[in-house]
Amino acid sequence: MTNPHSSVPSYPPPGPTPGPTREERSAGLRPGLILGLALLPLVIGVARASGAIQTGGNAIVLVGLVTAVWLTVVAGRNVARPLATLTLTGLTAGVYLALLFGGVSVLGIGAPFPVAGIIALPIVQTVWGFIAGLLALLINWVRT
Repeated sequence: MTNPHSSVPSYPPPGPTPGPTREERSAGLRPGLILGLALLPLVIGVARASGAIQTGGNAIVLVGLVTAVWLTVVAGRNVARPLATLTLTGLTAGVYLALLFGGVSVLGIGAPFPVAGIIALPIVQTVWGFIAGLLALLINWVRT
């Protein structure tokens, strides 16, 4: 179809179309929500560093509670991109924990934390966030 006022067709020109803009790619992501939710795993980190958690069972309960809060907030608020939001939340939490345990180790407060463990923290936390994001997607899918 052509424009009656022009001899140029009104369809897009041939060739590659431009990709989404930065705003379009980040639509639905809330940095404040991600940064805030990422603080919750610090409770587990501080509890372990201070010796308040002595058994793995207590840590598992805390992980379950943090995951439940993440899912309640993200799925409950119907966040536009739950998988990306919780994956980035996990990554951010891992960075927070790596900084916490790295700082504690450098300052010599408490038991030293191995470098491999500090490097693994962001990876493990990102996987945790990804799995929680999949659960949030499932919850949203079931609710619709």
